[in-house]
Amino acid sequence: MVEDDALARQAADPGTPLATLQDLAAHHPRLRPAIAANPATYPDLLQWLGRLGDPDVDAALAARGRPTTTAEYPAVPAAPPAQEPAQEPAQEPAQEPAQEEPYTEVLPAASAPASPPPVIPPAAVTPRPEGPRRTSVMGRTGPGRPPAAAPPLGAASPGGPPTVAAPAAATPSGAAALGVGSDPDRGGAARRAWALVALAVVLALALVWALTQRSPDPGPTSAPTSGATAGATASPTAPDTAAPTTGAPEDGAEAIQAARETLSGLPAASSCADPAADAGVFDAFAAAAAPDGAWTDPADGDVVLGALTGLQDTCGAPHAVAVSDALADGSPAIVATLAAAPDWVTVARPAPPGAQQRSSFVSPSGNIACSLGGSATCTINDRTFADPATCGPGPVTLVVGLGGDARSDCAATPAAGNGTLEYGQSATSGRFACTSEESGVTCWSTLSGRGFTVARAAIQTF
Repeated sequence: MVEDDALARQAADPGTPLATLQDLAAHHPRLRPAIAANPATYPDLLQWLGRLGDPDVDAALAARGRPTTTAEYPAVPAAPPAQEPAQEPAQEPAQEPAQEEPYTEVLPAASAPASPPPVIPPAAVTPRPEGPRRTSVMGRTGPGRPPAAAPPLGAASPGGPPTVAAPAAATPSGAAALGVGSDPDRGGAARRAWALVALAVVLALALVWALTQRSPDPGPTSAPTSGATAGATASPTAPDTAAPTTGAPEDGAEAIQAARETLSGLPAASSCADPAADAGVFDAFAAAAAPDGAWTDPADGDVVLGALTGLQDTCGAPHAVAVSDALADGSPAIVATLAAAPDWVTVARPAPPGAQQRSSFVSPSGNIACSLGGSATCTINDRTFADPATCGPGPVTLVVGLGGDARSDCAATPAAGNGTLEYGQSATSGRFACTSEESGVTCWSTLSGRGFTVARAAIQTF
């Protein structure tokens, strides 16, 4: 009962939107007399009501000065039985692209265009006391939702009430009531209003298109199926309902954290036998945490140094340095970190203070030549000690690597010295150092502390 009273008040209220009056007339026959008496009912709807032959409707029309005889209105078939709006037909499969009735905004104009351009439904406009009220009417047609006895805009239907015509007014001539024909300024304002509406449609479609292009997987979009229905299908709230972008920043942070944990656990997981494999773990971390050649988090440089010192503790300094050397041509972020902390490795026997940076030398006697590079190698020519197990008569070569034992190796390429290293002086290059004494030459790995001493009378390894 409360709902019926509310509908009756709407039917009699001059402020009720014209589209609502049309819908009430189509679906609520008992409200037609009140609609006929409503001063805001538009002419086409009044004519339709007059053709129904309802005595109560005719009385209401006569009360407002409308003729009640059927002479004015051509005979039409009876209106179909009224149906309550709560029941909607089931949607049937569409056989062809859906066509939607465009939104139409009623604007004062000398003559409304037969098919006004589609517009985005504007908000309800409060009627102005000094002028006509603008009303937005939205056609609701499409697959599975046929119009409820409502013909196209501006046309009368034989079985249902007419829809709102372009000049919405309660007077016989909407254009004359609005004064469009006698005021050129209002005609220009109408044209400008149409231009603004068209511009709004274009901007809304551009915004929807931009949002769908920005997302990697936007899913179904609300883009219109044809240019004629673009304004009706582009909802003003489309930007708010667009699929959110993927969480790339969160995924990147998770990848960095996973690589960080893997690198931190490398000392415990390393086989201590494959420096190249261990270096690959450092490279993977740099690819995630420093994709542009610089650490995203400066603290990640400490993670690299911590992993190297951990390898040194677990696998020994030679292995850790071999991993470090394998990284020399890798990520700029790692190279910069190692250059800023050259003393990250703990040496077993450092080079003596004041040692010269030399890659080769000969003893003052010229009898011993040494070279420093990937190993420390010395060759003695004249000797009085017995032949080592791996050598025959002639020169003897001794070698020590970063972490291996020192040994005699006569199959190795003899060392070739360059320049004299005087007695009492030392030379260093990379991870090796040598000292020249009258008693012989001693060379060793600074990382492991292992090496040899070679002299005319004897050789010794340690």
